[in-house]
Amino acid sequence: MRLPFNKPIPKVTYGFGWRVHPLEKIRKHHNGIDYASAIGTPVYAIADGKVIFSGPSSIKGSNGEPGGGGYIIKLRHKVEGKWITSSYMHLNKGSLKVRKGETVTEGQLIAKSGNSGASTGPHLHFEIQNGKDYVWSLTGARYEEPISYIKTRSNK
Repeated sequence: MRLPFNKPIPKVTYGFGWRVHPLEKIRKHHNGIDYASAIGTPVYAIADGKVIFSGPSSIKGSNGEPGGGGYIIKLRHKVEGKWITSSYMHLNKGSLKVRKGETVTEGQLIAKSGNSGASTGPHLHFEIQNGKDYVWSLTGARYEEPISYIKTRSNK
C-alpha cells in the first residue's frame, strides 16, 4: 500500500476531520485530506483493486461543468481481509486513465490532479472509507484518516 503520489509528496493543505468549509463557510466533516498538487501531477492507485467509478460528479456547477468533487475516481480494494474504498477527487478534466470495471495495480497511474468541481485551487482530495461500496457521510462515519491508515499498512 502506498500514498497516491511519487516523492516528493505534496503538502497537505487540509487534514481529516471537522473544519469550516472554505466555500460554504459552515462547519462540516472533511472526509479526506487535500494535497496541494499542481495541475497535471500524476496520481497513482494506492493498492491493487477495481474501479467502481470514473467520471464527472453528478453535481453540476452553474457553468455546466461538474461541481462537488469534479472529476472523480473511486477504487475498491481488499486490505488485510477487509474491503475499503479509495476516492480521488478534483482530477484534471481529460486525465482519467481508468474506467469503471477495470482492475488496477498498486502504483498504476490512474489520473492527474486538477482543479475541477467545487475547489479553491489545484489539489487532490483523497479519501479512504471502510466498506465495499462508497457511502457519503456528513459526519465522517466509515472514513479513515488516509495518511496514518496507509503508513500502518505500507509496503514501502
